[in-house]
Formats: sequence, structure tokens, C-alpha cells
Amino acid sequence: MGEFLRERYVLRDVDGLYGTICRGLGEFVAGENVFIGEHDMERTLVTGCVVRHVFETPDFITIVNQCAGEHPLWEPIRTGGQTVRLLSGHASARRWENTRLYKEALGLEGVRDHLSVEFGDRKRRLTSIGVFRDCRGFERNDEDVMAFLIPHFEQALANARVAEAAGLVGAGQAPEQARHILLDEAGHPLEVSVSMRKWLGSFFPCGAARRGVLPERVTDWLGVARGLLNRGVLLQAVRPLRISGTAACLELRLTRRRFAPGYILLLESHPWGGAQTPGLTPREREVLRWVREGKTNEEIALILACGVTSVKTHLKHIFRKLGVDNRTAAARLYVGQEEGQGR
Repeated sequence: MGEFLRERYVLRDVDGLYGTICRGLGEFVAGENVFIGEHDMERTLVTGCVVRHVFETPDFITIVNQCAGEHPLWEPIRTGGQTVRLLSGHASARRWENTRLYKEALGLEGVRDHLSVEFGDRKRRLTSIGVFRDCRGFERNDEDVMAFLIPHFEQALANARVAEAAGLVGAGQAPEQARHILLDEAGHPLEVSVSMRKWLGSFFPCGAARRGVLPERVTDWLGVARGLLNRGVLLQAVRPLRISGTAACLELRLTRRRFAPGYILLLESHPWGGAQTPGLTPREREVLRWVREGKTNEEIALILACGVTSVKTHLKHIFRKLGVDNRTAAARLYVGQEEGQGR
């Protein structure tokens, strides 16, 4: 528990914090999955979700939001105070299993009970953290552990949001000056400025971008990325799309809007040139990319679904091949053009 608590106070962005919670909470509260949800309480919507084990149901969040209001905990959360809440404490098994929410989404994922805690404005927007279980009931110790963690989760979330706002960590959200496009819940652009169309036209000569329409290659990738996010995949694990231009490589990333429906498409260009990374395997290039973005070995292991020992082994090989002896030097040699053709 001590190590888990220490990780809560490591300076990181919100998505990085979510990853460490998903990875570690299951060690102290028994269950089949760990979940973190972001909720728009005014509209009764789940606007974001990450889980330890990805949901099998395609477009999970979309289905949930079609019937989210019938969840037995929605009103107790909206009107209650800060406490640990058990689904089985508010609804019988029969009532729960007769809901559309259970039949079309959570039941298919084996969720017969869960306990959770929430943070934020209960009438506007909040974050929930909890554990899913495939049977009814939790031990008293599980409730005690979650109650003990409440102030630590609350402080860690506050720290992460302040760090993002101050630019102290690399956040998934777009800063005001960054190039980005707001998308609706279906992944369609809400508006593309004239200057953005002109800039995108240098990467997509077909002309679609100049008309404010995203090219087919981008929409295909968006469909895949949205599908992953709607099944609870961590933002860091959604691979970016890379497009080769005449003078630069364009990198596109997708992230959810915080506590609001829709997404943000982040766009960043990397000029050609600079040091190369010859001889690296595809997995070593992946590890190096996440090192460049400031991820720890533990976070990289979670993103790549491998062990921490494997990440350390890859780093040893990377250091040897690049002729460096630390992470900082290796990250400086990263060049986006290696994957300029996308994946």
C-alpha cells in the first residue's frame, strides 16, 4: 500500500494518474476490473472511461449513455455526500439484471456488483473510481480500503489538474495555442478554420482538407481510435496516425474532451532531419517514443501490455544501439519520420 500511495503523489498528468490507479487498485480491492469514469451530471452522460481490462463490447460508452440514467447509483451520487457506494447496497440482483444498462452493456462485461467513490461537483461534473465484480457483495475490508483512499485520490486528482494547467506535465488536452480540431461524439469536425484547412492541405493534396472535410485515411483512423476509447482504453495506448508531407511529418492524436461530449483531434508537425534511430526493432521504437513523452517504465509496461522487466531490457538494447547511457539522451535522438508512413 505504501508504494501505491507514493505513486499518487508523483507529478503527472491526469491520464498518467488514471493509468497508475487502473494498474494498482486491484491489488487492494478484490474484483475483476478497475474503472475510472468522467461524468457530465447535468446531462446524465459518461464522457470518458478507462479500465484495467478493456471492455469487449464495441462502442461501450455510447451504449451506456443510451440508458445511463437508469443506473441505481446515479441519483444517490447526485444527491449524496462523499462515501463509498456499493451497487448491491442500492439495488437487488433482480432489479439490476432487469435494467437495459445491464442487459446491453454491463451485464455482457460480467458486472454484477461494483463499489466506487466520486470526486467533483455532483450536480455538474465528477470523476468516479471503483472496482467491478462478477458476483454480488464486497468484504468490509474492501469498503474500508476505498474509504481510506478517498483523500489520497482527491489530492492526486487536484495535483494532476493543476500540473496540467500550469504546463508542468505533458497533458493529453490541447493548450489554447496548439493546433487542434474539436469533434462531435460521432468523430465529425465541429468547425475547421480557413487557416487550418490551408495548413492541412500541405499534407493532403487531394483537396478534401481544404474543403474542411477530413481525408478518408484520417476518418478511418478516427473510427478505430474512437472505438478503443469507447471501450475504456487508456489515452496513451491509442496509437497516433503519422502522415508524410514534403517538408514534415504530421502526427495526429485523439483525446476525449474533459467532462463534455466529443473529442479533440491534436495535430503536431515534426520537421524532417535530425538524428536517426537506425537498427531499432518496432517494439524498441515504441518504447523509445513513450520514453520521449515522459512515461515511466511502469507506465510503458501498462501501455504495451508487457512486464516492466521487458521494458528495461528494451531500454538496454536501445541505449547500446544509440550509443547513449540514459533515457534523456535516447529521447533526444527520437525522430518521428521513422514512422512517417503511419500504422
